[in-house]
Amino acid sequence: MHRTSVFVSASCGGLFLVLGCGDLGQGVVDVPLDPEVYSTGFDGDAVKGKTGCSVQPNPVVIDDGYAVSGQGLARNVSVRITTTDGSGTREAFAISSADGTVTFQDTATALGDGSVVLAAQGRRGWKDVASCAFTVVVLPVCGDRACTPTEDCGNCAADCGVCPAVCGDRTCAAAEDCSSCPADCGVCAPVCGDGACAATEDCAGCAADCGVCAPVCGDGVCAATEDCAGCAADCGVCAPVCGDGACAATEDCAGCAADCGPCPICEPAVTTYGSGRHNAGKDCLACHDGSTAVAWTLAGTLYDNASGSNAIAGATIIAVDARGRELRLVTQANGNFYTSATGITFPVTVAASMCPSEIAMAGGVSSGGASCNSCHASGSRIYLR
Repeated sequence: MHRTSVFVSASCGGLFLVLGCGDLGQGVVDVPLDPEVYSTGFDGDAVKGKTGCSVQPNPVVIDDGYAVSGQGLARNVSVRITTTDGSGTREAFAISSADGTVTFQDTATALGDGSVVLAAQGRRGWKDVASCAFTVVVLPVCGDRACTPTEDCGNCAADCGVCPAVCGDRTCAAAEDCSSCPADCGVCAPVCGDGACAATEDCAGCAADCGVCAPVCGDGVCAATEDCAGCAADCGVCAPVCGDGACAATEDCAGCAADCGPCPICEPAVTTYGSGRHNAGKDCLACHDGSTAVAWTLAGTLYDNASGSNAIAGATIIAVDARGRELRLVTQANGNFYTSATGITFPVTVAASMCPSEIAMAGGVSSGGASCNSCHASGSRIYLR
């Protein structure tokens, strides 16, 4: 049983009483003294003139001991102490008071009010000289549904209720959360839109906090910093531009001869032409380089099939350079055609025409010194059907 000590002073028969009831704190209750008891009409050898008694502690805890004391007696006088409480009356006889005081120990075994009577023995017998009262109580017990001064929410929630939550007590109570008490409940998880780009957020999941993501080619959005040239996946294929070297589906020879070559306009056969000299089908510019023989800028041989079975004479070779300058060459008797013209800007598109046929070279001649036969050797000759 837990007990605390509070000292309360009370009066019994002219003497202050002192009681101890545990950890209730300390307080003093002043009670006026009972009228002084004198020895009037009684043997002067029994008392000194002022007597009193006290019970300590008071109230008395049941089953605990307490002490009865008296004072104001004559020396060596016999004293009788009568104690009455709920368990009955007990007397102690002929207690000698060597110094004018007397003490008697007793134990309370029943609840309720009790009293003490102090009597002194003189020549004329026993005389009651002082009296005092006390109370026998039970200490408070947690769970008795009464919140006593020794109890609180900390040591007895059953009687006093649960203590209110206090932030910082390391317990996340029902009334607390991460917002009101992160010390107990932890830091709140990041929420998109709270203005802070947390470690678990990024521009893709929370642009409100982390900003808009930089454009990435392939994300399906043609951003301001992207175009068809740099990101066809997002912005689509660029529209064809004449002169980019590719004959697109939207281009033709009429609108863009630079990419698609000259339009196939059938040229009538030329009836006047030379012999073509020699070495048909050979790499003409291997000799006609300006040192071994006259320099030619464009030369080749035209046949009627890729194998080079028969030469075609009187056909027109139409060459258009990158600036749109057009050259017309006539194939000779042995199929040879050639020119020494200067100022040609490569690449050059080439077509062969002799009604009713005309064919354009799929690609262009990319660089100067165009010796057609160096590429169109046996098995892949320039031909016109």
